[in-house]
Amino acid sequence: MNLDNEIKIRYEHFLNFVPKVMEFLTITQEEADLDIAYKGETDLVTKADKGSEERIIHEIEKMFPSDSILGEEGTDKKGSSVFKWIIDPLDGTVNYSHRLPLYCACIGLENEENKEVVMGIVPFPAMNEVYHARKGQGAFKNQKPISVSKTKDLKQSLLCTGFPYDREKKLIDSHFFIKTFY
Repeated sequence: MNLDNEIKIRYEHFLNFVPKVMEFLTITQEEADLDIAYKGETDLVTKADKGSEERIIHEIEKMFPSDSILGEEGTDKKGSSVFKWIIDPLDGTVNYSHRLPLYCACIGLENEENKEVVMGIVPFPAMNEVYHARKGQGAFKNQKPISVSKTKDLKQSLLCTGFPYDREKKLIDSHFFIKTFY
């Protein structure tokens, strides 16, 4: 088995598949009832999280049935191949549930033999953008190559973060972050 070719096949297949995930998330967000629940005290989950994961997993199992799968909404399937899919079916559930456009899905592929992430695809449905990269092939926004900023001075940089909902437990971490960077 040629690993690079196997990675390329999975990468190209999922670049063609993610528009279906984007469409599902867009349509579901437009619905009146997002059916919000909680996984923990402050961790939201919607039917969109579950539905997106189900669609992604169904596609993996159909096309690459021997691959392992780890999904944020509870999927943990051990396969016989060297590949493990790592899925966050809806990153930014809070934004999504408030109908803000800053949310995405995250689909990664790991070579379990060396624990190396070999590809990632991150579709942003509300912006009609797909960020993607494959080991040794560069990173892209849609079909345009992208790279990290050349800015070396923190004062000239744009730094973005989110703060956790579990404010009491994370207060020290948030304080450290603010003190360090501001």
